[in-house]
Amino acid sequence: MEGTFPRQPFNYFFLDEHYNKQYKADQQFGKVFGLFSALAIFIACLGLFGLSSLTAIQRTKEIGVRKVLGASVTNILMLVSRDYVVLMASPFFWPHHSRGG
Repeated sequence: MEGTFPRQPFNYFFLDEHYNKQYKADQQFGKVFGLFSALAIFIACLGLFGLSSLTAIQRTKEIGVRKVLGASVTNILMLVSRDYVVLMASPFFWPHHSRGG
């Protein structure tokens, strides 16, 4: 071996260390991606909370009249939250297009 490649030393490595180096960047990317996904979901929840608060403020009179006429809290909550349930569930009912032919 010394006669064939005299100036190049034999470099060796362990396969498990090589795999650990290779996937360390992927693991870090997964952590960062998970963090930003959680942040996006939190911001979306804040937006839905703000939208529902605005709707409740705008419908204060309607809610008051329904309460006086005997509506239960469950009925009022169903009335107010119906739009948001449809808003949150609509992506699940959109048609899915597959890639390819």
